[in-house]
Amino acid sequence: FSGSRSVSFSVPNNARYIKSFTSGVLTTGAARLKFTLNIISDNIALQPPFLVPVSATVDGSSEFVLPFNAALLDADVVNIGFRESDYSVNEGASPPDQYPKIKLAKDKIIAQPLSIQVVPLTVDQFRPLGIPLPDGISLAGLSSPAQFISNGTMDFNNSIQNLTFGLSQSELSPFVGIVDDQINEADQQFICIVRLTDPSVNASGNVIIKNPSTVIRIVDNDPMYIGFGNGTYTFTKGMKSLYEDTVRLVKEDGVVSEQTFKITVIAQSNAVENEATYTTDYTIGGRQVQMFDMRPDEQYIPIVVEIYDTGLTGTLKAQLSSSQQPNTPSFSARYNPITQLVILDNKVAIVGFTDGGKVVTEGEDFSECVAVTDPLPGSVMKLSFFIQVLLIPDTADDSDVSVARTILGPFDDTNRMYCFNTTALADEYIEGTQTFSYSLTLIGDVIPVKLFPNITMVTIKDNTTAIVQFTSASYSVLENAGSVNVCLNKSLQTQTDFSVTFYPAELIPQSAQAGKDFNGNIITATFPGTNSQLCVPIPINDNSIALEGIKTFHVTFSIPSVSWLRMGTLKDSNLVIIDNDVPTVALTSTTYTTPEGQPAQ
Repeated sequence: FSGSRSVSFSVPNNARYIKSFTSGVLTTGAARLKFTLNIISDNIALQPPFLVPVSATVDGSSEFVLPFNAALLDADVVNIGFRESDYSVNEGASPPDQYPKIKLAKDKIIAQPLSIQVVPLTVDQFRPLGIPLPDGISLAGLSSPAQFISNGTMDFNNSIQNLTFGLSQSELSPFVGIVDDQINEADQQFICIVRLTDPSVNASGNVIIKNPSTVIRIVDNDPMYIGFGNGTYTFTKGMKSLYEDTVRLVKEDGVVSEQTFKITVIAQSNAVENEATYTTDYTIGGRQVQMFDMRPDEQYIPIVVEIYDTGLTGTLKAQLSSSQQPNTPSFSARYNPITQLVILDNKVAIVGFTDGGKVVTEGEDFSECVAVTDPLPGSVMKLSFFIQVLLIPDTADDSDVSVARTILGPFDDTNRMYCFNTTALADEYIEGTQTFSYSLTLIGDVIPVKLFPNITMVTIKDNTTAIVQFTSASYSVLENAGSVNVCLNKSLQTQTDFSVTFYPAELIPQSAQAGKDFNGNIITATFPGTNSQLCVPIPINDNSIALEGIKTFHVTFSIPSVSWLRMGTLKDSNLVIIDNDVPTVALTSTTYTTPEGQPAQ
């Protein structure tokens, strides 16, 4: 044809992916006319080819032009894969809500659901697949691979999980099925991969699996309790110098373990009071620190403790601590990560009063001393202790002495004797000789100290004297009075009662006669300590004999021979008996008759 032809193109209104198109002019000699469709990108992946019908007219006529379809192919790429390179999962998590989840990510909207599979694999199953591991992780670093079956128990669920990404769904969380196998073991690893359920959906390469694998670490929750068999071990120096198979590190019974534990035992310094010194008093197999391996088949490990005889040291204490690798599971309070060694001394220090007792007088100052008598000066005594002195009352108590309690010390290798001063207190009471004792007791923990002599007696002489004497030098009584009271005076009160003996006796000349005029029996009476006077009756006999005149006898007395009593100047007293028998003289008759010249009768 000659000249040019006007060509126009058109597309349906629903061809939403066509942004614009161009029309043109077909010139003479031209074989074809090119035109352009501008395509809109919608950022939606996995769309099937979209056919857009295109119509054309030449000079306004479509008679010689056939319609055709423009095929639009999807160019959007979606990336899927694991969010993290590795995950930690606790063994025995309760399904399904508490199962830790693996995160799968998708970065675009898709036009159709995308089915995928999550496949758990052992390390050996993963190795030949050629799938890359996440950056920074190598197969050589997966030292404890988990298995489908281990000792008859499954470590993890190897079931393939079929999952589907929805059109707008950006994340999936598949569950990881972990089994609690009740075995103490190192943390284990397995690998999960992600793949397309139907690889054909990716014929055009619009799906890229960016992170195809992730490592799952199973954190073991089956603890193995390891520690010292006892919280305290007690030894005695001198019994033997080497204690083997006594101190033990023990493993919990009934728990299966697949691990070898490396355990460190350390003699801790400055951990206890009166601490034993390692290398001098004891060692752990000749060292301060010892390393042990506890294999899976071992239930306990004996610890060799060497005890040395180092002189008089008292009870020593040491503390051993232990730690283990791997430290999961760690030591627990169910067993003892720390134990104490108690080393009893096989020697004894002898400590006691330096005298066997003393006699003092009220108001006198005196001292008491306590000293170490064994070991002798010059011998080593690695002890330090205090002693309490206590008063033990007898007839005297803490009101009679100024010191009733005191603490002496510290007794040690340098200070082996202590003294304390006290006073026997004077008072206004007549008490007589009194006694009390001081006793010794150790303060604090029991240590190898023998208290001997642990008691000393103190005698306090009374410096106050009561004077006892008659109230009068003489007493008088009528013969028919029946008795006469004789009385003694006491100048001071006494704390105790005492007895007095009275002795009635005849006086010559003009003596009253015992048994005839008075009762001459000896009389004993008690003089109360709180009374100041004592009176006793002496019986008097009425013999009805007139004109006897005055008769006299006397009385003496005796008191106990004690320091707090003495007789006064009136040591005896006379008793005068006044006769009450008076003769009557009268005429025999009121009238007498007689002859004159004769005497009257």
